[in-house]
Amino acid sequence: MASTAREENAYTLGVQAGLWGYPLVHRVKAFPQTLLLGRIRDLEAEWTQDAVEWITTENATLKQRVRQLSTDNRTLDERLKAARSNLRFQHRRIADLEAQLAYPAAAT
Repeated sequence: MASTAREENAYTLGVQAGLWGYPLVHRVKAFPQTLLLGRIRDLEAEWTQDAVEWITTENATLKQRVRQLSTDNRTLDERLKAARSNLRFQHRRIADLEAQLAYPAAAT
């Protein structure tokens, strides 16, 4: 228990040093270590069964959403390529028709 309190104090002091501007040398040495201690403490926290189930469900839902968005992205990319191809064809067709209007004798 004393170790946890010491880690909590070190973490708090590190955050305060980062926020309120202790000298740069002290901040560079102390801040990363105290943040690491806080992260380790957070990782060692007990997870309830409900939290684990929720995270697992949320992870599966997000993976499914990523797959769906990837599929949608590929579909839209294919449609965009087709639209650009059609636009290039239409531009060439318009240029040909304009040339026929401008020079009717050359078209025949």
